[in-house]
Amino acid sequence: MDVLERIAIARKEQVSDVHVDAAGRVSVRSQNALAFTDETVTPAEVEAFVEKILDDTSRGELARAGATLVVRAFAEIGRVRVQPYLSAGVLCLHARLLYENIDPDALGIPADILELAEAESGLLLITGPQRAGKSTTSAAIVQAMNRFGISRHIVTIDERTEYVHEPDRCLITPIEVGPQRDAPTHAAAVRAALARDTQVIVFGEMRFEPETAKAVVAALQAGLLVIANCHATPAPSGIERLLDAVPIADREQARSIVAHDFLAAAGVRLLPSTTGGVVLATELLMGAPNVTQTIRDGDTFLLAPMLDNPPNRSLHTSIEELLLDHRIDQSDARRALSRVGT
Repeated sequence: MDVLERIAIARKEQVSDVHVDAAGRVSVRSQNALAFTDETVTPAEVEAFVEKILDDTSRGELARAGATLVVRAFAEIGRVRVQPYLSAGVLCLHARLLYENIDPDALGIPADILELAEAESGLLLITGPQRAGKSTTSAAIVQAMNRFGISRHIVTIDERTEYVHEPDRCLITPIEVGPQRDAPTHAAAVRAALARDTQVIVFGEMRFEPETAKAVVAALQAGLLVIANCHATPAPSGIERLLDAVPIADREQARSIVAHDFLAAAGVRLLPSTTGGVVLATELLMGAPNVTQTIRDGDTFLLAPMLDNPPNRSLHTSIEELLLDHRIDQSDARRALSRVGT
């Protein structure tokens, strides 16, 4: 069985990830749990697959840095994000299967998060650890805007474009970031978007670095809707990390702008569903006056306790609601609650 055949099987089994290690062993992630299979692939099969999917730029990056990242579409499989990498000098790979037609109800994305996409401007942070469902959540929001919202120009910014949206009500333009890509840096991508009659910017993964943070603030100041995925837990810490990345000389002004334009921070976690697949647990901090004033005052450390006060929602509350609705079982609920420290 070659690599592409294994990925095709993974698609049919609704597996999210396929790994091939240095020994050729194949493991898969299903319902957010990793398990080995009894299958193996040969080094020659891995090398043949990788050679087929890489362009010259990616080949150079693999040779120089020992890893690269590409997104490719395969017939009858769909889009797959593939990271070939070296381990002990042996070529390995990780493949993430991308599910483009997202059903928000099946995934459990709450209406109060999807409704934030109706805003004309402001900042929406989608936060969580790796494999938490951030990209899927933001893709569902873009999908909702494209299908049901007002006509707008949406620019997506990422190292590699994972989700491709066919224009419906919106013009959607991806900008890929990196050497010999559409823009050299995330900050340059934002500046390019601002010059292109853009109303919405979506970050596949926002970098907490000074130039990017300043560019995000500039986009807010220009009246855009900015949706940004970021590694941060709990959700309010995303605000603190963004502001901490702004140079000190500009931080007070940035704090005022972010406070004025803050819509919400939504923290997400994927949990195994009782019906198969996964379901989303969410925490939500809304941009109510007490929240925005706290941001303006520079007391972002006080935001996390506000998750327990409606209309906000803590991850603990969301997990308990999923359990009561029989969408997750008790063992998965206990495991999830232990990870959030409750």
